[in-house]
Amino acid sequence: MVIYDDMVQGSKEWHLLRCGLPTASMASKLVTSAGKASTSITDYAYTLATEKFVGQPVDAWEGNEHTDRGSLLENDARIACEQKQGYWVEQIGFATSDDSNYGCSPDGLVDEDGMIELKCPMGKNIVKNWMYYDKHNKAMPDYIPQIQMAMFVCEREWADLCFYHNQLPLLVIRQKADKEFHKVLKEQIAECIKIRDSALKVIEKG
Repeated sequence: MVIYDDMVQGSKEWHLLRCGLPTASMASKLVTSAGKASTSITDYAYTLATEKFVGQPVDAWEGNEHTDRGSLLENDARIACEQKQGYWVEQIGFATSDDSNYGCSPDGLVDEDGMIELKCPMGKNIVKNWMYYDKHNKAMPDYIPQIQMAMFVCEREWADLCFYHNQLPLLVIRQKADKEFHKVLKEQIAECIKIRDSALKVIEKG
């Protein structure tokens, strides 16, 4: 793993660093929450090929009120998680594999084997997550691909998925690294890069 601890998430340098790389935020395009190969891989690879060719994000999603809310509350959420769990969180900007072929932007690393992923949804969605956890004793499936890929990139054994709202109880759901999931993910990353590079060659003939 290569850590970029001085990289500011959302900055121009951050966007350029992750440009064209498979990242954890889009892991569901590679592997489903059930650990199966995703049918969205080709479209995702074409997006990455476009970014590689242009040298910067193209047609990038610029967020919405929910992501803006998450950015504003992230520091409060991190502090709340530290206090509840009794550990210190190390903040970094970006992390990649040793070969820099894929990466993620973790919300924080814990000790030598842990990390956190912070979510700051609206109140009703916090309740929705609480209800799902109360019934199933696990996180909702939608969050699994991202957090498993983050653990894969950062070589971590566990990750705390933290749901924060300043007026509701903090929900922390610990995830363990799923080696079978990571096996499929590794294969899908390689396939995605293969499709991306093949598409890039065609574009370059232009």
